[in-house]
Amino acid sequence: MKTIFEKETEGCGQDDLQLSMWELHDKQLVIELPEGFEEMDEERKEENYPLSGRPEMIVEDGEGKVQITFQFFQKVMGTEETRDVTDQVRELMESTYVQYQTSQIYLDTDGEIPVGWFLMHMNDIEKEHIKAVFSIKKHMVLLTLTYPTEENWKWRVAKDYIFASIKEGNHGTGFK
Repeated sequence: MKTIFEKETEGCGQDDLQLSMWELHDKQLVIELPEGFEEMDEERKEENYPLSGRPEMIVEDGEGKVQITFQFFQKVMGTEETRDVTDQVRELMESTYVQYQTSQIYLDTDGEIPVGWFLMHMNDIEKEHIKAVFSIKKHMVLLTLTYPTEENWKWRVAKDYIFASIKEGNHGTGFK
């Protein structure tokens, strides 16, 4: 467990935020996610993600305000393609969701696996959306972090820790 914010720290106007290890996708992906997050139940998945192509894994905080989704693709992608594929995802989001502003592409290389990401400002619903692309077992993974705009400073910091924690698991040789 890793502590990011401690409520008792002087000057901290933030609730505790601790990360704990999760193993996802048949233990092929190892990542640290906020403690207290749980997988979203089926009824809430249907409410919040009614379209086909729903992410395989959706976790949320206890209040349902912050969600992290994972989509695992069969698309073969090496780590050297991370920036280009992230740019393709951003272009798709810009053409699909023209009402939202997107940031430039960033490449986070603090962890074992490079993570390409960009930010979407969804002003109409007062949320921000971070889309991140990385490669596990030479296959594309799309992670999305959605949170209230008023908490953007907290989650922009936390995402750095989450991204740096991403590793390939020791289980399985292929990608299912």
